[in-house]
Amino acid sequence: MICNSVTTSPDYVVIADPGSLRWQHYRCDLDRHLAQFRPRPNVHLLHWSDVIERDGEIAELLPERFSLLRVESPARDFSLFRLLMRAGEVDCGREPSDWIRDEGWIASPHMLYVGLCRILANINNSLLAHGRCWPTSNLTATQTLMDKNAVSKILQVNGIPTPDAFRPTNVEGMLSEIWARGWEEAYVKLAYGSCASGIAFFDAKQGSTSSAITTVTRIGGQFYNTYDVHRVHAEELESILRFLVDEVATVQEAIPKTRVDGDELDLRVVVIDGQVAASVFRASPLPFTNLHLGGYRADPQRSRRGIADRIWADAMDICRQAAGLFDLAALGIDLAFDRHTMHPKILEINAFGDFFPSLTDDQGRSIHQLEIAATAAKFAR
Repeated sequence: MICNSVTTSPDYVVIADPGSLRWQHYRCDLDRHLAQFRPRPNVHLLHWSDVIERDGEIAELLPERFSLLRVESPARDFSLFRLLMRAGEVDCGREPSDWIRDEGWIASPHMLYVGLCRILANINNSLLAHGRCWPTSNLTATQTLMDKNAVSKILQVNGIPTPDAFRPTNVEGMLSEIWARGWEEAYVKLAYGSCASGIAFFDAKQGSTSSAITTVTRIGGQFYNTYDVHRVHAEELESILRFLVDEVATVQEAIPKTRVDGDELDLRVVVIDGQVAASVFRASPLPFTNLHLGGYRADPQRSRRGIADRIWADAMDICRQAAGLFDLAALGIDLAFDRHTMHPKILEINAFGDFFPSLTDDQGRSIHQLEIAATAAKFAR
């Protein structure tokens, strides 16, 4: 079913954490969009906690009229993570654990991922059963994008430039594989992590991994994320690597990134409905450019000056090609240029990479406004 008149619009159903900044910003832009229609369409907010407790079976909560469903990121609410991890345990046939919150604790990203996949799959089944509610982004593709190993394989198979990577099965084999591939530097990341959660960077030259820079610290036998990026050695490094591998990790060759003012430089490219909508340069003196880890937004003109127009155009084409492999309304692509060759490579793709509340285009439109307008145009065709 489609909308045939500019004076009408479908209702919106949004699964979100009502207390999150992500939802609050999106709601403002959605309200602004829907205010132009008469009668004004409704927005039906489904709390993530209610959806998880229903095991994703939401058909009876959906409106009768044609509607669009947006699934927002669960953000960082540990109470939601606890529910998702318990859903993962159900999916794995395990008895529920008593997940106790402890600030920064890396509980079980793998179990969180399994639980989220279960809930998304059941949401998708509910949409099929209902028949009148369409997701703005493909939920199966959303699941895939949360698995760094799967994304890396898809990019490689489709000829999209991306750093060499593999999934390790144990620490010893991982180190041997890194050395066999002749990598000079490498990242070990949680395959289902985000925001540099559970990541280690080390120098792999000359068969040595005596130390690494990481966001992970061990306290009392448990592992935690910290904003204090620090160096670890010997047994502490081995225990962190073993934890990451056991939780399912991806190992990615670290390309020598181009620099600005001596700092490492990469960028987030936001692609909406197959078109590049925005790019944000990020720089850091550290191997991690995340803003919460000491990175900063680099001056776009100064950063762009070091990239030839042809190379920039190739990079944007690569982002569009990569986005075309996943049926999402919007996604965020992390991309870097090799310092020596200037070849662009995609580092990661983020299913929930559209949250830039202060970023606007030349006409003052936010990323969410552009995304909502593109979705409306898609379903009006």
